[in-house]
Amino acid sequence: MKQNAFWGKIAALMAKEGFAVIGTQYRTNLATLKRQYKKIKDHNKRSGSNRTDWPYLEIMDDLFGSKPWVEPLSTASSSSASDPKSEGPIAIEPQISTDPELQCNDPLPPVVRSTSMSGEPVTSRNAVKGTRINQKKKLQRTGSANRVADVLEKLRQDRQTQHEQRMSQKQEALDLLRSLVDKMSKQN
Repeated sequence: MKQNAFWGKIAALMAKEGFAVIGTQYRTNLATLKRQYKKIKDHNKRSGSNRTDWPYLEIMDDLFGSKPWVEPLSTASSSSASDPKSEGPIAIEPQISTDPELQCNDPLPPVVRSTSMSGEPVTSRNAVKGTRINQKKKLQRTGSANRVADVLEKLRQDRQTQHEQRMSQKQEALDLLRSLVDKMSKQN
């Protein structure tokens, strides 16, 4: 279902309750409420004593409190990590199952891990796969950049052609005007 149809249905339901508002206004209202909610949540996280109160805070918490746009699953930072253990490779320990049915005397082979930018562990296979994906994205970006450059070049050439056509038309007009002036001066 498209957004306009969805908000149109909401507007129809609200019209039955006596509210005459179109669907796009409901969509805008919800977006404004979400923006205000996020602003207050962020403010309250930063300030200890200067907390902002809002009558809809609890309701919005119930609706959106666990959504990723409110509470991100993970955050990325370009600053250096304060915990030296989180940088680089993680200590390798044998993995032993605690389930009695799955337990055997041989430990599982260790998995070499490192941390990603978000601090999450990454296996070496996933790191290589991520590198391949990044390379593909770079190639796609390069292809996109080339397409954009080609389009810009075509636009430049079109403008140059139009400029030359305008200049030739103006030159023809000047030539006609000169010939007209010459004929008029000969007649006088």
